[in-house]
Amino acid sequence: MLRFILYLVLFYVIYRLIRSLLWYLTKGSSANEIKDPQKPKKSKYENIEEAKFTEIKEKDEEKSNK
Repeated sequence: MLRFILYLVLFYVIYRLIRSLLWYLTKGSSANEIKDPQKPKKSKYENIEEAKFTEIKEKDEEKSNK
């Protein structure tokens, strides 16, 4: 009789583990995407006016085209 009770307990524990594992595999990936959306990376320059501008001289442009 004691073996029967131990087998029932063991079966129940294994059943719960498998059930939890299957729930995690099916529900886990889609839930993470909804809960933690990726935030867009903050740009160094929010406005284009803040960027540094360097002028390309005509001589340098001709050298690069050759």
